[in-house]
Amino acid sequence: MANTGPAILNADESIREEARRERRSADQRLFAAMILFPILTAALGVVSTWLWSVERALTIGAWVFVFILYAVIWYKSSPKSEPVLALILANSDLRADVEALNELTAELEASEFVQAQKSNAAFYLRQMSAEYISQGLHVRDDLDEMLSDLLAPLYLMGGHLLEIDGKESWSFSVYLYSATDDVLRPVWRRRSPNHPSTGESRSWERGQGHVGKAFVDRRTLFTSDAHASDVAQLVEATGENQRNYDRDAYRSFASLPFGLTVDDSDQIPPTGVLVATSSQIGRFDIEMVELIQHFADTLGVIFALTKTDLDCLDRETRAKHDGDRDDDTDAN
Repeated sequence: MANTGPAILNADESIREEARRERRSADQRLFAAMILFPILTAALGVVSTWLWSVERALTIGAWVFVFILYAVIWYKSSPKSEPVLALILANSDLRADVEALNELTAELEASEFVQAQKSNAAFYLRQMSAEYISQGLHVRDDLDEMLSDLLAPLYLMGGHLLEIDGKESWSFSVYLYSATDDVLRPVWRRRSPNHPSTGESRSWERGQGHVGKAFVDRRTLFTSDAHASDVAQLVEATGENQRNYDRDAYRSFASLPFGLTVDDSDQIPPTGVLVATSSQIGRFDIEMVELIQHFADTLGVIFALTKTDLDCLDRETRAKHDGDRDDDTDAN
């Protein structure tokens, strides 16, 4: 079968061009009816007395001609006689306006959806934060339970909340800063079944990768395409932390530091970083990041009010394990 696409497009453009010419012609006739005819009528009125004295038939003929000319111009410029081509052009313009309105409506609906999710997340997070602030965080098990419960909407409802596609690889991770080792250590992670990474997550030094850079800069870093030259040079993993699947698995990301620091001049570092990644280009935009920011802010509040950090949790966990072993030895 022959490809008629270009011919159809050329024919459509030809019709549109013809319609534009008809529209310009109609505008010219309307100009003649609205401007030139009144001027001609006024001029004829001025000379009618003199012309009547010279030749009455000529005067009558001149006025008849003027009125016939007006009638023809009025008829040609009337919408009732507007050419079909001009109507086609007008319909095309209206269709473009409708498409623009449909796009605007879709954007507003998407924004309304995100705002509704933010409201729901805020209500959920208030309840969860009150519960864990009251009971405190004492050992690593408490931390894992809190993070799994608090961040459940992200990794269990990502398809609805963040419109995550079932085919893409995604992950959500929490890193806490260890003042003892001066590194960001992974303490919690959830990832899609098709994610290429295995085993424990990597630790990051200050300023290393997008996790370490977000921590040092004390501000959220996100990108819709990590392959962009201005992004890759800043956040690409190097050395032992580099993996062969990084470029495909972490195509877009958002790293959100959390903690109750006063301002950029505060010497107290953030408590940690909440990280979201996806293999899908364009997954994280400003609205999605603002939604995830609610979760990061809540983590900052919980850690601050429970006066908990990673080193404290590790000490308490070791002490608990040592105590459990002593109890087992005494029992034997």
